[in-house]
Amino acid sequence: MLGQKTLISLLLIFILLPACTTPQERQARQVEEDTYRTALQRMVQSYVYSMSCEALLPLAKDLLWESPYDGAAYTEDRTGLTTDWRDHDETRRSRLTVHSHRAGHDRCAVQFITQERIGHNEHQRRDVNRELELLERVDDEEANRVRLGARREAREAYDLTLQRLEQEEDR
Repeated sequence: MLGQKTLISLLLIFILLPACTTPQERQARQVEEDTYRTALQRMVQSYVYSMSCEALLPLAKDLLWESPYDGAAYTEDRTGLTTDWRDHDETRRSRLTVHSHRAGHDRCAVQFITQERIGHNEHQRRDVNRELELLERVDDEEANRVRLGARREAREAYDLTLQRLEQEEDR
């Protein structure tokens, strides 16, 4: 078990370490974080599974059953799924839908959509977190590959940004 002095030392390192970074490093770190989020979102949204939609949709249905929404039923054409509407308060309700489309022989792409109604207005947004969760369940190794690809892009953005900022400072 760590001693009290060790814990205090570690705490001080984590508190003081960010103060040791330069403004250029902080700016480059922000670019890195933004690039990671954007790259991960792009890679997850464009991911195509190496399996048929008929095989993939039951796995997506299992994921929907674990959500806080009730029910998960196939659409009439059996190319998607939808949950029941969930009331959040008197004016706001939402539900999840999954759309699938064939992307070749035994290949399928999916989109998780959160539909939200507030009064008479309806909004939709893509739920990349659920799409990543499905990828993790279907093929954790592929999910890690996607994350590593996004991390690589983010690191390159960090390096290039830091290099550019340091060169600007030297002028």
